[in-house]
Amino acid sequence: MMMAPASQAALSADDRLDIQEVIARSAYNSDFQHWEEFASIYTKDAVTQTDSHDFLVEGVAGHIEHAQHSAQVTAGKNRHLYFNFRIEATEEGAEAAYYLVNCNAGSVPLEAKIVTTGHMRSTLVRTDEGWRIRRRRFTPDQAYKIEW
Repeated sequence: MMMAPASQAALSADDRLDIQEVIARSAYNSDFQHWEEFASIYTKDAVTQTDSHDFLVEGVAGHIEHAQHSAQVTAGKNRHLYFNFRIEATEEGAEAAYYLVNCNAGSVPLEAKIVTTGHMRSTLVRTDEGWRIRRRRFTPDQAYKIEW
């Protein structure tokens, strides 16, 4: 009989599904500008950073500001696709590693554009309200700099 590593066994199947749901809600609520729901998935001290350049988002307000600007420059057509999850228990809670494809859906059929692709790592903690994102690190496949 094959046993799961100890770090894997510490999370239940429900935990794993809940973690994926929180991450999916981050994309959906950002992409469709549901700011109150978007804010509820982060801890107050949440931080997101990108490896290819000096890009750092801090706190719930910073995450909302970044998402609102993304919505503005894409005319509300920013889309985040997350997949191929690997979730492990940590002392802090859990770490989820997964792929990201970010695209601008545009408004003309067959003219959607991939903005970037890469690898995400999110650190999540369990709170009284459920799992929340504390840290995110994006490692893009292409080096770029946001010129906002």
